[in-house]
Amino acid sequence: MDALILKATPYEEDGKILKVFTKDAGLISVIVKKLRRKETFWQTLTSPLARGEFHLTRRQSDLYAINEASLIDAHFEIRNDLNKLDAACSILRAILFSQYPEKPSPELYQLTIIYLKKLKTFLHPINLSTSFQMKLLNYEGLFPETKEESVFNFTSDEWLILECLCHAKTFDLLESVTVSPELEAKARELFNSRISDFIVF
Repeated sequence: MDALILKATPYEEDGKILKVFTKDAGLISVIVKKLRRKETFWQTLTSPLARGEFHLTRRQSDLYAINEASLIDAHFEIRNDLNKLDAACSILRAILFSQYPEKPSPELYQLTIIYLKKLKTFLHPINLSTSFQMKLLNYEGLFPETKEESVFNFTSDEWLILECLCHAKTFDLLESVTVSPELEAKARELFNSRISDFIVF
């Protein structure tokens, strides 16, 4: 299955537990053992931001094991730029924070892949990461209809920018707006608040 690595946690001496976002199965956990005996390719494949094609087997627990895998995209262009890496990590955290385990979300998966691909060449990474959070809220039906409903103290201009980031249909439009660090922080608080209020694990 087509999958994106969101998080990797060390397991025993040379293994990892992966949080993986998949197109068909949503958010799942995958165990990988004995990485030291595997090729360097496996270190890349099991790192956050790596996208691959995985053939998985479900174990007795909630964990999956990898039978075979191939790398689709390691997103090296993002890893080598600190601003782009920060934006990508924000996108990955948003998925981890908002999605129920094993809840298929193929549209959200596709949006994530598109945003990461565009992030490689985008001039203002903060615009993309903030837009992704707003679009994720909208996808879950949680984006406020008015700035008053948001509870946060957005100015009229800030709210217009957030609505643009949420509803924009082209990346050219996203590139044209200015997201200040202050607005990015307030948008992140809005995202965290709305998800915390409505998503219960």
